[in-house]
Amino acid sequence: MITRDAEQTALAIAQKLGLRVGPAHAHDGQPRKYCLTGKDLGQVSKSQLVERVGSVSILARTTPRHKMAIVEAFSSSWSCCGYDWGWR
Repeated sequence: MITRDAEQTALAIAQKLGLRVGPAHAHDGQPRKYCLTGKDLGQVSKSQLVERVGSVSILARTTPRHKMAIVEAFSSSWSCCGYDWGWR
């Protein structure tokens, strides 16, 4: 789920939709973060985003630039990706 909503709002909506939001552990035993924010996205490289985007359920506080980077990350990993700008 990609949204402009704040992280806590996005997590609450995602939980109601049945998306993964709770704690889980990666192979190295570290907690896995199922939500990335626009701030997080601004701190990762394109290759890091490609690696992480498939394991993240929620992307919160994103801008149009972030959304395009996410679509490109999915597309470069040969994942199926659809995108809709939504309505206003």
